[in-house]
Amino acid sequence: MSILIRGGRVVTASAEFVGDVYVEGGAVRLLGERLDLSADEVIDATGKLVLPGGIDPHTHLDMAVGRGLVTSDDFDSGTAAALFGGTTTLIDFANQEPGHSTFEALDDLKARAAGKAHCDWSCHMTVTDMAPDRLPELDALVADGISSFKMFMAYPGRLYTDDRTRFRTYRHVAGLGGVILMHAETGLVIDELVADAIAAGHTAPIWHARTRPPELAAEAIHRSAVLAKLAGVPLYIVHMNSAQGVEAMRRAKADGVEILGEVCPQYLHLDASWLERPDGGRYICSPPIRPLGHQEALWRALLAGEFTTVATDHAPFTTAERALGAEDFRLIPNGLPGVEERMSYLYSEGVVKRGLSLREFVALTSTRAAQTFGLYPRKGTIAPGADADLLVWDPQVRRTLRAADPAIHHSRVDYSCYEGLEVQGGPEVVIQGGRVAVRGGALCSRGQGRFLRRGPYARPAV
Repeated sequence: MSILIRGGRVVTASAEFVGDVYVEGGAVRLLGERLDLSADEVIDATGKLVLPGGIDPHTHLDMAVGRGLVTSDDFDSGTAAALFGGTTTLIDFANQEPGHSTFEALDDLKARAAGKAHCDWSCHMTVTDMAPDRLPELDALVADGISSFKMFMAYPGRLYTDDRTRFRTYRHVAGLGGVILMHAETGLVIDELVADAIAAGHTAPIWHARTRPPELAAEAIHRSAVLAKLAGVPLYIVHMNSAQGVEAMRRAKADGVEILGEVCPQYLHLDASWLERPDGGRYICSPPIRPLGHQEALWRALLAGEFTTVATDHAPFTTAERALGAEDFRLIPNGLPGVEERMSYLYSEGVVKRGLSLREFVALTSTRAAQTFGLYPRKGTIAPGADADLLVWDPQVRRTLRAADPAIHHSRVDYSCYEGLEVQGGPEVVIQGGRVAVRGGALCSRGQGRFLRRGPYARPAV
C-alpha cells in the first residue's frame, strides 16, 4: 500500500516546508516538493498541515482500581478515541502488585490488550516494591523493550515506595539507560490531612484538593530530584499541576538534575471551583486540579519551553461510578478522560490563542515523548525510514466538544472535562502504520496496533 500526501505544510519539531510525503510499506519513504510519483492513494493536503502522529505517554486503559472498578476505556475504545484525536501511539502502564513479579504485571497487560489495540502502544512498568534480589527483573524488562519505570510517593499501603526502595531502583535503572517516572506527592502527610478532614466532617469532593496542597507536590519533586541526582538517573515528573511544582522543577534543573516535566490539558483548563459544583466528583484526579492562578503559571511555563510533554493521564470513570463517593471523597475513583481531546485542545488553546509555535506543538505532543521513551526516530517525526504515522490536520475546522456528540466523542465515558468548549483545528485524516486509520468520521483500520519494544532514554534534543 502506497500513499502520496500532496501539497501540505509538513511540520516536524525542527523544520517545516510545503511539499509532499510519500509512504510505502508502512514507512515514510520520501519527502519533497511536487514529487513525480504514482501511489495507490493520493491525498490532497493543500491548505492543511501534515504532522507526525501524536504520542500520549501517559494513559490508563482497562486499569483495575479496586472495589470492582475498572477504567471505562479498554484497549478497544481507548485506542479508537486516541486515533480520532490524532494520537497514533500510547504508552500505558503495567502495574506491579506489591509482593508480585513485574513480569506478571506485563503479561497481564499484554493479555488485556491482545487483539484490541487500533494504534501502536507500549507500557511503562510501575514498581511498588523491589528487593535487592529482584533487581535483575529490571534488566530483563529493559532487554524486552521496557526502559521506563514509574514509582509513587503517594498512596501508602498500595503504590507507595519508601526512599530506600526508590533510591535502590533509581541506581539500577540509571545503569540500564532507563528513566524514572515519578508521581510526586508526599503521601504520608496527605493521609494525615485526609484523616483530619474526615474527622471534622469534611467529605465533599473539594476536600480531595484541600487535603493535597501544592506544597506537598513541590516537596516531593525536590526530594525525588535529590535522590535522582545522587543516583544519576533521568527523572520525569508526571502530571505537573501547580506553580510550586514548576518552581521546584526549575530549582532542580539549576542544581544539575536531569529532570523533565509533563503537564496535562485538564490542569491547564480546569480549576478547583469545578470540585464545588453539584457534579464535582466527576473532576477528581490525583494530583488534584488547583485553584485559579495555577493554570496561567502552567501556561507560562509551557510557552517558555519548560515542559517536555503534554500527556493526558487518561483514566476515565463514569458519572455513576464517581457517585459511589458522593458522601465520602475518599471513595471517588481518581482520574480524568482526555485522550481524544489532547491535541485539538493544545492546538486551539496554545497555537491559535497563545502563539505556541507549530514546531513546539509537535515537540510537546509527539517528538519529545518519542525521544524520552526510546521510540525516536521510528516515531515522533516525519523522515525517510520513520513509521508512517501521520496526520493531515485542518487548522481551520471548528468543533464544540460535547460528550453527547458521537461524531467527536468516542471514549466510553459519559462526560467531557471540556464540555461546551469550542476548539479550532483537528485531524482530517489519520494514517497509522501506512494505513488510513481515520477519515470522514469513521475508524477505517481496526486491531492493527502493535506492541512496541523501546530503546534507552535519550535526552530530548528539540
